[in-house]
Amino acid sequence: MQVPPQKAIFGGYSTDYKYFQKVVLALSPALAGCLQRGPQPYIIYVFEYDCWRRALPKEDYEKAPLLKVIFNGPEPKNEAEVSSNLKFFFSTRWIPAADNSSTWDYPEMSQETDVDRSHRDELIALIQRRNEFTVDQTHLQFESIEYKHPFHDPLTGF
Repeated sequence: MQVPPQKAIFGGYSTDYKYFQKVVLALSPALAGCLQRGPQPYIIYVFEYDCWRRALPKEDYEKAPLLKVIFNGPEPKNEAEVSSNLKFFFSTRWIPAADNSSTWDYPEMSQETDVDRSHRDELIALIQRRNEFTVDQTHLQFESIEYKHPFHDPLTGF
């Protein structure tokens, strides 16, 4: 078996920390009483989204993508840094990428497609149907990112 490249280019939707926090609190209202403070306050929201996702029935589970946490600079150390240095990314598609390439080498991945919009709309409908929370699409921005190839990522691997 040939080992795949170390990285991949992902297309999908990102949102900022404050909006992600609002969505997760709607998914799990009980979480509001146990908000984490400290060096990584965002972690509890990541775990809670993942728990919500894993508890879904199979037909819905497939509509809720894995979450990627993207740092815009060094890992944040306090609440203020979290708000400005962090975003949450929901992948709708990916392709393997050559190790010496960048997102610029894959312009097709930076173009939002009908398939991307369909995946986004399925996730939004799922959240709204199961949690009676209206997702504001203006907080979801399409983009492409460079990230570990799923084969090399223990959290999203094959």
